[in-house]
Amino acid sequence: MNNISNPKSIFRVLAISFCFFVLSCSSSDDGEKEPEANFVQTTLNDYESSFPKGGAVAYVLESDGTVTTGAIGESEPDIPLEVGMRYAIGSTSKTFTAILIYKLIESGELSLASTIEEIVPEIVNTKIPGTVTVEQLLNHSSGLHHPLPGSDGLFNYVINNPSEEITFETFVSFMDLPDNEPGEIYSYSDANFKILGLMVEKITGNDFETQLGQVLLNPLGLSDTYIGTSTPRPNQAYSWVNEESLKDLNRTAVESMGTFTGNIWASPADLAKWFKAIFEGGIINANSLDVMTTFHPGTRGVTYGAGMFRETLGGKQMYWYSGFTIAYGTYCGYIPSTGDVVVVINNQFNFEEITAIVADLVEQL
Repeated sequence: MNNISNPKSIFRVLAISFCFFVLSCSSSDDGEKEPEANFVQTTLNDYESSFPKGGAVAYVLESDGTVTTGAIGESEPDIPLEVGMRYAIGSTSKTFTAILIYKLIESGELSLASTIEEIVPEIVNTKIPGTVTVEQLLNHSSGLHHPLPGSDGLFNYVINNPSEEITFETFVSFMDLPDNEPGEIYSYSDANFKILGLMVEKITGNDFETQLGQVLLNPLGLSDTYIGTSTPRPNQAYSWVNEESLKDLNRTAVESMGTFTGNIWASPADLAKWFKAIFEGGIINANSLDVMTTFHPGTRGVTYGAGMFRETLGGKQMYWYSGFTIAYGTYCGYIPSTGDVVVVINNQFNFEEITAIVADLVEQL
């Protein structure tokens, strides 16, 4: 990591924020309002003091096609954030993995009752019971341990070893034995979607990136969405910790840690289009959508669907997914009563502020 004065002390803030998170969890088109004069920009302006150097972008896609955007803060020193930039979306990446699984179910190549033992028997061990089903992986009721949080967790290891490639074997080495029996409790674990990603590759014979492009990104025209690597792409927003820019951070470990679960980058516009496609675009059939939006109360007050969550913000029910990765936070929500989509992303992780911004925006829709 170049030009980062003290990575361990800088990232201590990230580790604390991450643990809290997992437990709680520019161009103008026709119809797009100018940022200086719209409710999105005005709302973001109220939060500018919350971000010492970085900031946030917001993208609201209303049911009639009206797009309203705003941005505050910097991508890097003296370079302002822009709505058209690409951002690391963290665990919101899991929605793409989920939809690839539903597509395999719809084609008859997989079922909700399929087990780990049936599809990827080579990974079964004392930490990963073979009896866990696809449905239990999707809705986080597998009981599998979540290995990222804590001082001895994988996230802290990534912070201290930024140039290391994190393999599936490394990921499993940080897992404990299952926390619960399968189907007993709904509790978040990255292990669930790691395994779902392996199933996608095993069944299709394609690497995940190829399958993602062929089945979802290319057909939907999501040209600003891609798998992150250690090499930045053009128009990519950078992140901050306090007043330290992470532009020169080696992202090898963080991106490989997120394989299948949290290493997708996207523009806010692509994310809004993506959520519209899930709920209104027929990318999956009605039965799959019913499964995805069958919700159950889980740990820490979170309501779990099978690849989606539900909560009420700004007085309206939201189907949502959020994500955190060094050092970006994302919230993408669809309002089923109106068909509106709200996307908020920041590049100086502050999950409380993200949800507050979303709530303020939703109240004005």
